[in-house]
Amino acid sequence: MKTVTVTIGRNIGDSPMSPDTWNQFSYETLQAVETYTSALWVNAPSRSVWQGVPEDARAFYGPLRDGSGPSELRRLRARLANLATQYGQAAIGLSVGESELVESYGEKGSPATRIHRIGEK
Repeated sequence: MKTVTVTIGRNIGDSPMSPDTWNQFSYETLQAVETYTSALWVNAPSRSVWQGVPEDARAFYGPLRDGSGPSELRRLRARLANLATQYGQAAIGLSVGESELVESYGEKGSPATRIHRIGEK
């Protein structure tokens, strides 16, 4: 199953956005991610460093909607580019990939026999 991770940072240059602006930026990014995913698995605050300057950050992660293809990813990228422009950001992080579940070694420590891609049985 294809998933996306979107990461945003709070600073404009070396200075953080106001709390209200940061909350609005976070909310609008959340809306963008929710538009193109079937579920939101992660919406988490974090810390980051951009060009050597520490900043608050936020990460969003979820599976792309079934049937999503290149055109949906282009629309997500365009929406993120618009948000970056609107909020004075040099960039917004986007990672697109395949998610999988890696089984444990089991109760007796024997190696796992299967790796499941999320959504597969």
